[in-house]
Amino acid sequence: MRLRGATLSAIGVRVALSPARVRQILVAAGGPSRDELAAIRRKQQERDDAALADEIRLLAHTHPAASVAGLANKAGVPRSQVIAVLGRQEALRRKSAVPAIASTALYTRPIREVATRFAMDELSARTYDRLRAARHPSSSRIRQVVGTWVAACQEAGVVPVGQGNGPGSAWSTSEVERWVDDYLTSESPTFSYRDFDVWLRAQDGAPSAQTVRNRTGMNWTQILAAGNRRTSREEPA
Repeated sequence: MRLRGATLSAIGVRVALSPARVRQILVAAGGPSRDELAAIRRKQQERDDAALADEIRLLAHTHPAASVAGLANKAGVPRSQVIAVLGRQEALRRKSAVPAIASTALYTRPIREVATRFAMDELSARTYDRLRAARHPSSSRIRQVVGTWVAACQEAGVVPVGQGNGPGSAWSTSEVERWVDDYLTSESPTFSYRDFDVWLRAQDGAPSAQTVRNRTGMNWTQILAAGNRRTSREEPA
C-alpha cells in the first residue's frame, strides 16, 4: 500500500493501527525510502492532474456556454486551473456565458441516442447508466442540470421509467456501499478519494463519487473506514 502511494493514516485505517505504529513496521521491514515515496507521489499527482484535466475538458464539452468561473465551480478548482487546461483563447471566448437553458439539449440528447441505439421506447436512469457511452454524462449529472429524470426523458422524447426526483435518487445506500466495497477489493486501490473517483468513472454504470458521499452522508475517511469494516467481515477466517 505504501508503494502505491497510500499515506500512513490510510494504511492505519485499513489495518486498524495508528500511523506511528505503521511507520515503525515499515522501517523494520525496510519499506520504501523518502526518495522512492516522493517519486511515487509525483507519478500519482501526475495521474491525478491528468484525470482532473480530462474532467475539465468533459465539463467544457458538455457545457459549451459555461463561463470559466462556472466550469471552475463545477470542477471544484481555481479558475486559473481551468484556463491552464483550456487555454487563454478558449477562456476569453467563455468570458460571456449565454443562458444555461441553451445547453440542456446536450444532456437530453444522449438519452435519445441510447434509446435509439438499443431500440428502447422506455428508459430508466439505471439502464441508461449501464448502456451509455463513456462520452455521455451520467444520469446524476443529467438530473443536476435538467431537474428530474422524468423531465429529461420527456425532453428527449423517451418514456421515463422510475421517478428520478433528484440528484442521486436512483441509488440506494446499500448500492453505493457495494461500489465502495468493490473498489476496496479491486486490484490496486490507493484508498484516496481522487483514485476512487477515477476508478468509478472507469466502471460501467457506476455512480459518481459525489453521489456516494451524498447517499451515505459521510466524508471520504468515514466511507473508507465503514467499507473496511464491511470487507473485513466478508473475508474468510
